[in-house]
Amino acid sequence: MRNFFRLLWEKMNEPRNECVLIILLPCLSVIIAGLILLPRLRYYSAQRTESAPAVAASAFDAPADQEAAVLPSSEVQPAPLPVQTPQPTPEPVYSLERGWIEEDGKLYNYDAFGRMRTGLQQVDGKLYYFGQDGAKASALGIDVSFYNKGINWPAVKAQGIDFAILRAGGRGWETGLIYPDSCFAQNLRNAKKAGIDLGVYFYSTAVTAKEAVDEANFVLSCLNGTELEYPIFFDIEQSGDYPKGRCDRLSKAARDEIIAAFCKRIRDAGYRTGVYSGLYFFVEHIAYNSIEPHMIWLANYTRGGRLPNFSGRYDIWQFTEKGTVNGIRGIVDMNVIF
Repeated sequence: MRNFFRLLWEKMNEPRNECVLIILLPCLSVIIAGLILLPRLRYYSAQRTESAPAVAASAFDAPADQEAAVLPSSEVQPAPLPVQTPQPTPEPVYSLERGWIEEDGKLYNYDAFGRMRTGLQQVDGKLYYFGQDGAKASALGIDVSFYNKGINWPAVKAQGIDFAILRAGGRGWETGLIYPDSCFAQNLRNAKKAGIDLGVYFYSTAVTAKEAVDEANFVLSCLNGTELEYPIFFDIEQSGDYPKGRCDRLSKAARDEIIAAFCKRIRDAGYRTGVYSGLYFFVEHIAYNSIEPHMIWLANYTRGGRLPNFSGRYDIWQFTEKGTVNGIRGIVDMNVIF
C-alpha cells in the first residue's frame, strides 16, 4: 500500500502532459469497453424481459365489462356452445434469422434481436398481424361508422389495411326507427377509390322477421348495386341499456327467424351474408348451428395476443376496439383474417 501511494505521489509530480495522460487513459479504456459490451447487455436484458411472465396489461386489453355475465332471459336455454380451455400466452421464439422469412408457404418476421413477431406489429411503416405461431395473417382490416369521421382512405391503405367493413345504418334499440350512418356514402366512395376491399354491416334491433326484411331493404337501397368483396353483416348484440332494449329478451328461436329473414333478402339480391356479435352473445343468445352457413364475424378482446376462447368456427376476428391507424383520428376497431 505504501508503495502504491509513493508511486501515485511521484506520478502527480511528473510533467503536466504526462500526468493528464496517466489519468485519461484508464478512463478511455473503460468507456471503450462499455461501448463494446453495451449492445450485448441490451440483448440479454431484452431476453430476460420477454421470458418473464407478463405483469402489465396489453395495449389492446379487453374492457372490464367485455365478457361480464348478464342476466339470463326467462326462456329455457338450450345447452350453451362449449368453449375451449384458455390458451396460454405464447412464449417468445428466438432465431438467428432477421426480417421476413418464408417457410412452408407462410411468412414470418423476426425483429433485430431475432424475436419472432406475434400479434399486431408495425414493420417498415406497415401494420401486420401475426398469429401465435408467428405466421402472418392473410388480411388485416377495420370497421368504421360515423364515429370515425374524416377518414383519409389512401393513408389507411398505405399503412397496410386490406379491408374495411362500413356501417350502413342501424335501428334504435328504444324507438325502433331505422337511421342511416351519416358517413356511409362518403366512406363507400372513398374507400373503394383507395383500393380497399369492402363489406357492410347493419346494427339490428329487429323483433320480427318483417322488420329484419325492412332492414335488409334499407341496406340494399344504400348500396344501390355497388359491388362488395365481403358480405353484408347482420350485427346483433345487447342494447346499450340491457335488458330494456326492444330486442334484448328475444328467444333464440325468434333470433334465428330474424337472422334468416335478413340474410335471405340479402342473398336474393346477390350479396354474401354474415353475422356479427360478441363471444358471449354467440354462446348464450344465438343458436350457433343455424348461422354456420354465413360468414361469422366474432368480437372478443383478449390479453397477451391469445386467440378467442371459442370452440365454434369464426372467419373474422375483431381483436380490439382501441386500434390506431394512419388516416384515422382517434381509435378504431381492428379485425384479422387468418
